[in-house]
Amino acid sequence: MQEFRSMAVLKYKKDINETVSQEYVLRHQYHAIDWDMYYYRNGAFGDYYPNSVNEYLKTGAQDIFTRAQYSFNLANNAKLLAAAEYTALFYSGDKEHYSNTDLIETFEPYPNNQQQTLGSWLEYIDGKAVNNLASFVQFSSGTMFGDFFKVTAGLRYDTEFFNYTDINDGNKEKSKNFNELSPRLVLIFIPSEKFTIKLIGGKAFRAPTPTELFGSNTWTLASNLNQLEPERIQTAELALDYQINNNLVVRLNGFYNKSEGQIAYSISNFNLSTNIYDLTNLGTETEIIYTSKSFLAFANMSYAQRISEDIYSAEQAYISVHDDMITWAPALTANFGLSYLVKGFSASVLGHYQGEVKRRDLDIYTAAEIADMGLTESPRPDVIENWFSIDAKLSYKIKSFEIGVSATNILDTENYLAKNLKYPFDYRMQGRRIMLNTIISF
Repeated sequence: MQEFRSMAVLKYKKDINETVSQEYVLRHQYHAIDWDMYYYRNGAFGDYYPNSVNEYLKTGAQDIFTRAQYSFNLANNAKLLAAAEYTALFYSGDKEHYSNTDLIETFEPYPNNQQQTLGSWLEYIDGKAVNNLASFVQFSSGTMFGDFFKVTAGLRYDTEFFNYTDINDGNKEKSKNFNELSPRLVLIFIPSEKFTIKLIGGKAFRAPTPTELFGSNTWTLASNLNQLEPERIQTAELALDYQINNNLVVRLNGFYNKSEGQIAYSISNFNLSTNIYDLTNLGTETEIIYTSKSFLAFANMSYAQRISEDIYSAEQAYISVHDDMITWAPALTANFGLSYLVKGFSASVLGHYQGEVKRRDLDIYTAAEIADMGLTESPRPDVIENWFSIDAKLSYKIKSFEIGVSATNILDTENYLAKNLKYPFDYRMQGRRIMLNTIISF
């Protein structure tokens, strides 16, 4: 599976006068994919697929992004920012798209292992544009309320709108849109030069992506144009920053977040992308940072606790309720980093710790299910154990020439990310990788 992007960006920024500045951005991007996929091996399902199941896709899409932004310097160092942006995605069919199997209706192999052309990968919007329009404004108070209290307030409005061909309803031309208003407020208290308190609250939303909406004639996507709704999130945070001295800073953050309409593949809905649940979490994060002229070090840790969840009724046959613990992701994570730079020589080390990951009850195989698979034990553990990995980099630079070596997962540990629902596997991360790097600057 290969992908590439080409991108061109133009940016213009200039002060109109001492009070007002302007900025304009124009970007064009082309994203191409070349995927040669094999879903089943030869003889799969009792030789129902004697010649495997494959799908080949060579396609691409382009988008244009524009933004106009104005910044106003107000009295007492206050600032007002206002902007509008627009993105248009264009898709005009595939260069090649074929399979040796009917992937849409019968799921039967074509006779004599013939490769037959498939319809457009995103047929709903073939030849049409997907439009995203946004406007936002942000106010920062500066010293308007004195040196010990500051306010930052923002408001953003997003709308996604598009016309599409409903290939499941007689190819009728239809339209759809998603829109939302997202506020954000930050209150900053500064009791002293070394201590800062921040109260942060906001709302945001994510409209479904084109691949979640428009996938067709393929097994690579399971889109759901008619049912999907945006994901929404509400957040509240209390953050404390304390500067112990000129080099050392400690940060502590408590957070609340409520996520609504989270999108995932749904077994109960024919494996389509579906809004499956709402989740509410409480958590804390802490970090310590040390900086000097040539040395940087940091360490941080995050812990979250589930306080409620609402699994939508259609999903409860496959997703068990656990409204008092984090599942499918670690509740505890931690990182540390060290970086040293002197006379062209640089060295850095980054460590990552992932706490254990718990599964939902319905994700765990019963003894009878294990026996039916012809196994004596579960194909994956009931809990993903915690793990730790280290990355590092060394480099040396002389004028315009730099040479270095970098390595990921130096300890070559077996690190896993969880596969949700009841499947016989998890996602194993890459083992040790060592790369030589050479950079020549002109």
